[in-house]
Amino acid sequence: MGYAIPAAVGAKLASCRAPNGKKKDNFVIAACGDGSFQMSMMELATVVQHEIDIKVVVFVNSKLGLVREIQDDAYHGARYAVDLTGSPDPVAIGSAYGIPGKRLSKPEDTEASIAALTGHAGPFIVAVDVDENESSL
Repeated sequence: MGYAIPAAVGAKLASCRAPNGKKKDNFVIAACGDGSFQMSMMELATVVQHEIDIKVVVFVNSKLGLVREIQDDAYHGARYAVDLTGSPDPVAIGSAYGIPGKRLSKPEDTEASIAALTGHAGPFIVAVDVDENESSL
């Protein structure tokens, strides 16, 4: 958890040059849950400061999803410290850093959200609302 954004930054920077030294532009997407996003959202400052063109897709279920699943399986539904109710909106956090974004709450808006994400030059965030009980795996 908390690895997707820093990993995407590293992947983008590492893939900017081909072995022959020519510049190339690989498309990099960080896919993370809202808990993971909160663990590394401060890295958005690095993204902005160094103009790193990554896209971030945040699956918002207001839970530490994988930890919740492990607790449900191993401890028969006894959940501890997995509820993220009241957490900040990932799109609003991105906006605070100057990164545009979009919230995806209805399946019929999926194509428009993907088009906004892929069509924007520079970093972009899409927050996808998912059912809190949907499997993280």
